[in-house]
Amino acid sequence: LGAVPGVEFDLKGEKLDLDAWLGKPAAAQAAASTPSAPVKTADKGTSPAKVAQALSALEPDLSALKAFDLAGRLQLGSLRLKGLDLSAVDLQLALAGGQLSLKQFSAGVAGGQVTANGVLDARQQPARYQIHKRVQGVNVRPLLQTLAQSDLLEGKGDLEVEVQGRGLSEQALRSQMQGKVSLKLSDGALHGINLAEMIREARATLTGKGVEQVKEARKTDFSAFIASFQIANGVARTDDIQLFAPALRVKGEGQTALVPETLDFLFLTSIVESSKGQGGKDVDELKEITIPVRIGGHWQAPSYRLDVKALLGNNKLLEEKARKEAERGLKKLLGDKADSEGVRGVADQLLKGLFK
Repeated sequence: LGAVPGVEFDLKGEKLDLDAWLGKPAAAQAAASTPSAPVKTADKGTSPAKVAQALSALEPDLSALKAFDLAGRLQLGSLRLKGLDLSAVDLQLALAGGQLSLKQFSAGVAGGQVTANGVLDARQQPARYQIHKRVQGVNVRPLLQTLAQSDLLEGKGDLEVEVQGRGLSEQALRSQMQGKVSLKLSDGALHGINLAEMIREARATLTGKGVEQVKEARKTDFSAFIASFQIANGVARTDDIQLFAPALRVKGEGQTALVPETLDFLFLTSIVESSKGQGGKDVDELKEITIPVRIGGHWQAPSYRLDVKALLGNNKLLEEKARKEAERGLKKLLGDKADSEGVRGVADQLLKGLFK
């Protein structure tokens, strides 16, 4: 009981419902556990500008962290917080002179395990923080639905986060955070995009044939999804997205802005197996041709489209096929008078505007 009191504790309990303690309204709980309906691209109700304006720049008052020192451990059989259920919770922390150290945190969540450690330094304003979190064997879909009201990704796998920054306001957490995130999932799906449908659209673009309308779920199943992101200046960037799906291999790159919550990604899809795989029996002719798909829009309303310009301009195999067709047409038109070198030169001129 000195000028700066010191407190030590070692607590154990069976169940703690912080949502009930904090008096969280039932309606808010339902909203947290249910993903919001997708917003149409044309809907102006959810715009990046409004999302950015909604973020607060007010820093929390952490002066209480300098009023006492603390050291202890808390173990709980279960914990409910913000609609998220945790099991076998083990928390060890220490507070000294305004610096809070999370020595260890472990708990079961969504079928997996989460561990974390970190430091919050409130001796300066705004406060600095450093966090290392590892999530293993977790089902990501219920986790995303609860924490982010998002239903874009499912699968089971691992997530590792190492971030640091300065400032705890909503604005500062997104714009000042630095670090990296790595993700590995298996046996899951991307919701909202059907790459098989994109492949049929690409085939129609290349052959001039109509796209056969097939009623399929707007999702792409995958056996593995791997990605890592570098976070700096409010932007998370990646150049090593890999997705392994039936008959498909996808490589991706791009970025997402954390403050306006916008997306800008390019998925390069290739056919690696025959007609027995995803996309149908008519896609064999697209083997060895890269099919680019652009993902843009907003986190809550992403957009997906086939990048026709990149499809036509970045495939050497497609360019060669088109050149041969042009040569064949000119030879048929000119007959015996056609000179091979001359025909090739004319074909090159005809194709120059298309592929350049």
